[in-house]
Amino acid sequence: MAAYLRRWLALGGPSWLYLTHAALVTGSLAVTSLLFNLAVLALGHPRSFLGLLTVAGVATAAALSLPLWWLAARVGPRRALLASAALQACGALTLALWPAQVPLLLAAGLTGVAAVLFQVSAAPFMMRHSDDATRDHLFSANAAVNLGVAGAGSLLAGQLPSLCARLLGAGAESPAAYRASFAVAGAGLVLALVPLLFVKAEGQTLNAKEGAVEAPVPTITTPIPQPSPTVSDSAAPARQTFSVYRFAFIVPLLLPPALISVGAALLMPYLNLFFKERFGLQDQALGGLFA
Repeated sequence: MAAYLRRWLALGGPSWLYLTHAALVTGSLAVTSLLFNLAVLALGHPRSFLGLLTVAGVATAAALSLPLWWLAARVGPRRALLASAALQACGALTLALWPAQVPLLLAAGLTGVAAVLFQVSAAPFMMRHSDDATRDHLFSANAAVNLGVAGAGSLLAGQLPSLCARLLGAGAESPAAYRASFAVAGAGLVLALVPLLFVKAEGQTLNAKEGAVEAPVPTITTPIPQPSPTVSDSAAPARQTFSVYRFAFIVPLLLPPALISVGAALLMPYLNLFFKERFGLQDQALGGLFA
């Protein structure tokens, strides 16, 4: 037990700063995810517009995933995480300050970019700031923070519109209350930038020609077979068989997550609307249910 506690205490400052950053981001996104559909409809947008917003975010993330991975590798995980939180803050503040259709579509695209940047940067950042003795503890703590803060954030999100409504003298589920709630979430995402600003950038090299700081780009260390200058006819079937084998190996790995993603896309984004409209839940009860 003592050795276990010592490993927790061995987590360095950057690890705790990252966990603080992750808690602020997760809590703020719990607010936006619970209230987003409700806010869009309360603002008078048609129900079909919700599907367009979902498609805008997912399509942007899918189209730019590989370029964003390359960018994150170039600038380093710390800067990529900062960019992710900043883009999420822009998305939340757009609904608070300029909730027209075109700005909301642009904001949905920005949140898609932010989600990809976070996905490709969080694990490299934690690996860079941990060692063999503390890495499992840091990853476990990150998972616990994400789960626990998401629940607490959902509970807070259910109370937030009514709190903002009392301050503004508006209705509990009015557009003004929802916009104020997204302003609070945006402020939380801006605040999430602060812990990472205290983390020193590591593992970077200086580009002498351009004077820019760059992160090393990951390289493939496994030797890649090179084709010989002259390929005989007997070698062609072997290469073709190898390609077919690789394709047959990849498809079973891609099919289950693809089916799961389709089912989740049809169900998860609209659960808040389902419970609210089918059972007449107020925002407070909805937040408790999701928590």
